[in-house]
Amino acid sequence: GTFRHGPVEVAGPDFRGIVFATQPETSEIDLALAADLEKMGAQIGTIAPGGSWPVPAIPRPFSPVAEIIPVQFAAMRTAQWRGIRPGDFRYVTQVTTTESGFKAYR
Repeated sequence: GTFRHGPVEVAGPDFRGIVFATQPETSEIDLALAADLEKMGAQIGTIAPGGSWPVPAIPRPFSPVAEIIPVQFAAMRTAQWRGIRPGDFRYVTQVTTTESGFKAYR
């Protein structure tokens, strides 16, 4: 529901996203969101049983781990392919010491 109120404005042909639809209570509305975004031209992957990134049925306490690990590996590989070292800060420091400016602009 939160995505449909505001952030959906970023949807379109240049938008890529991943929708998690593994929880039985919300999978129907999650898949409906994915379908709506695709109708807007967005490229959407779904992590769900039978989704574009299928995951098996897993005991509920472990499902968040099974859902996010493939995405974290994909994000890491994408960063590496783009020459970004995962874990490095480009614009901020590990501790925020100022409320203005970023190191790339100093």
